[in-house]
Parts: sequence; C-alpha cells; structure tokens
Amino acid sequence: MLVVLRPTKHGFLDRIGELSRHLAGVGLGCDIFPYTESELDDLRREGSALVRAADREGIVLARREGSRQGEQPLLPATLSFPADPCPKEPGPS
Repeated sequence: MLVVLRPTKHGFLDRIGELSRHLAGVGLGCDIFPYTESELDDLRREGSALVRAADREGIVLARREGSRQGEQPLLPATLSFPADPCPKEPGPS
C-alpha cells in the first residue's frame, strides 16, 4: 500500500511502524510504503518501478481534502488516520 503523506519529521521506518499499528486488526495483510509528497516526486524523477506501477495501475482508496490532485476517491474511505499518522513526541515536562 503506497501512502502519500504531508511533510513530516518522522523517518520512513517510523512511519511504517505507526501505520502498521493503525492497520492492525483490520484483517488486511500488506506492505506499507509511506512516502511524503516530496519523496514520491523524487522517486518518480528517479524512475522508481514502484511509483511507475502505482501511477499506472494504482487505485485511490481515500484522499484528504486539500490534497494535490483534484480527483475524487475511486472507493469510499474505510480507514481514518490522524492528520499526521506519526504522533509528535512528547515535549519536556
């Protein structure tokens, strides 16, 4: 599952872990590829096979209001994620 995120300070592996926790119990086994829009643009310029396949064959499951492309989702969203799926680290007490 390719997940396109807004900019975040969280690393790629942290994003995978956090999204995996959100998807736990859904009954859907899949690999998660959580890229920011900027990272996805870089991969597209580099000719990534994953991104080419997603651009060619991908199905949009959900889209947030304000996302870059003006298309409507092809399928209704059944999952809800926080605006930044990687919560902020607690500050000093």
